[in-house]
Amino acid sequence: MQNTSRLAALLLLPLAFEVPTLEYAPDEHSSWSKTFEDSVALELLDVSVVVDGSDLGALIGELEMELETQLSVSIEDEIRAADDGRVLQLAREFDSIELESEVYVSAGGQSDTTETSGSSPLDGKTVVFTWDDEDELYAVAWDEDEGGDEALLERLAFETDGQALLPEGDVEQDDTWSVDPTVVMDLLWPGGDLALEAQGAEEIEGIDMERVAELMADLNRRTLEQAAEMYDGDVTCTLLGLREVSETPVAVIGVEVDIRVEGDFGSLFEEFFAALLEVFDAPGDIELSGSLELDGSIGGEAELLWNTRDDVLHGFSSELDMDFDISLDVDVDAQGESHAVEAEMTLSGTHTRSLSAD
Repeated sequence: MQNTSRLAALLLLPLAFEVPTLEYAPDEHSSWSKTFEDSVALELLDVSVVVDGSDLGALIGELEMELETQLSVSIEDEIRAADDGRVLQLAREFDSIELESEVYVSAGGQSDTTETSGSSPLDGKTVVFTWDDEDELYAVAWDEDEGGDEALLERLAFETDGQALLPEGDVEQDDTWSVDPTVVMDLLWPGGDLALEAQGAEEIEGIDMERVAELMADLNRRTLEQAAEMYDGDVTCTLLGLREVSETPVAVIGVEVDIRVEGDFGSLFEEFFAALLEVFDAPGDIELSGSLELDGSIGGEAELLWNTRDDVLHGFSSELDMDFDISLDVDVDAQGESHAVEAEMTLSGTHTRSLSAD
């Protein structure tokens, strides 16, 4: 990313004129097609498990795990109403949502690779965001003559253009500004929770695997939401200059991310475990309590190309490194017996994104 930004800087237009105001203000009745391409790769670097003081490393053997996911999302935003630089109503059609994932696991001399694909019940649907003056937020609803599960709308977000990275006022070349660390959520999940559903997982007789998938998705969503409240660090933006891309004038904004997240997710884990026991029809006398602590970092660079003619996004790219240390310390009470479980694992990987609009 750094080399790309340096190359971009060499191609910038000389700023012999005032930099236009950088704002999100598309014209009424305009429409924009956007394509997101996401890639996540995670690798298990280290793991240890101790039960009642006994190290299970010898039983487990050398454990390897790698996860790769590819997400492709195409949407079309239609500005149905706008006034004085504010979008009052936007219709968003989800043209396509495709997810591919691969998990490799090796333990005890045996290995297995599981491939899954997925989509979302939002695929092919249209939702409408309407500005609410009183609450100062966008309310979201299904488009006319189109219905669906209202729960799918609850976690959708209006922002997909990286608006949170824009400066609050006028800037000049090489000016820098800071944005709230929670903007990382917009970088990782633009448009909010798309209710992704995995398919192709192996079926287990007597087990509601769809319910298991729902629980996993809910745990993932709630973990991300709680983690966002724990973000601490810096997200710094710099106006590198102006240039033309495909005859479109754009402002080039470099973004540096240096975020830490630290917290206890024990209550989420307890709720997930209790729900999972119901799915597996486990005895009702199993109880779990304890802590699940996460200590992680997210860092890297991004580049935002802002269309200064139409006041919308032109393109975005990012490459973020992720490192996580996870510590589990729980007590399990089952059938009159109590057991203490301690586990630690270290994960490392990358998250890359490209976004284009036309």
